[in-house]
Amino acid sequence: MTGRKTIRIRVPQVEPGMVLGNDVFSGAGTVLLTKATLLTDYTIAQLRAWQIEYVDVKDAKNEKNPAREGGRNYAREDAAFANMYAHSLDSIAELFEEMHHSDKVPVQEFLPIAEGILDQVLGVQGVLRRLHQVKTGDEYTFSHSLNVGIYAVLIGSWLNYGAEDLRMLATAGLLHDAGKVKVPAAIIKKAGPLSADEYQEIQRHPFYGYQLVANTPGMPKKIALAVLQHHEREDGTGYPLKLSSPTILSIAKIIAVADVFDAVTSNRCYQARRPPHVAASIIMEESFKSLDPVVAQSFLARIVPYLFNDDIRLNNGMTGRIIQLNRLSPTRPLVQTEQGFIDLNQMPELKIVDVV
Repeated sequence: MTGRKTIRIRVPQVEPGMVLGNDVFSGAGTVLLTKATLLTDYTIAQLRAWQIEYVDVKDAKNEKNPAREGGRNYAREDAAFANMYAHSLDSIAELFEEMHHSDKVPVQEFLPIAEGILDQVLGVQGVLRRLHQVKTGDEYTFSHSLNVGIYAVLIGSWLNYGAEDLRMLATAGLLHDAGKVKVPAAIIKKAGPLSADEYQEIQRHPFYGYQLVANTPGMPKKIALAVLQHHEREDGTGYPLKLSSPTILSIAKIIAVADVFDAVTSNRCYQARRPPHVAASIIMEESFKSLDPVVAQSFLARIVPYLFNDDIRLNNGMTGRIIQLNRLSPTRPLVQTEQGFIDLNQMPELKIVDVV
């Protein structure tokens, strides 16, 4: 029921292609890398820099390795995606720092990152799995921007967007939180509740981002507006302008869904990551209120099958495997445990708290 066993090895023995079996924590208890992360040269270098001595990796002994199957080299594709992600993350960190000291977006440096997303996402199977493997505990704003760019392109491709619109989606996703570089770091990284004034300042980041993008020669106006509107909501409950459905750009609506999903499933300074089932449930609940129903349902139609057969842990400590999904309520599937079958839809006191 619990999937592959893990083995503990010293970091000098770690090789690219291994997969973490458990989260890696700093001495202060902060999650540095999450379990199921695909280890690359980049992440191994991080482990050494953090002076981590041991890690748990999944034991592939006596297990079929589908590195090559049906003529496709999945290991090579995994490595290519991981390299794109690592290099893009480094570039985004540098470019956000550059924007912190200027009033424009270094557009020529951002475009190759957007193109890299398009190359690795479109037409490639298993992108959701690969993204889950490579997501790290790095600076949230940087990794979140990259993740939203990837999710946005996926959603756009499922909605049959053309090449130019997908390119704008990738760029807008990367830049949607650019305005946070103009918000004091003490507010961005605050672990506790924000004061009323601090919350108001956070809500200005879409406007700050709009100014950065709009002031950049050669940047399409649609991208600037998508950055401005990504926290606007269908029912007018969003910010900063309280717009409602007819006046919100379609690419901003896509970024809104991508933003919610990644925010819920990522570690943040004030909240630990939650399972993708919870994020899917939140999106479903909001799909006829604050989020565009066509965008949300398109995303859920693809993400729900991805959750099938996950090994999970319940809030009562039991572990099991999802064997049947409830499409109307993704967080309430049928689970097989060693004690028998549990229909979470019939047991509201139980919930999924982690993916094993």
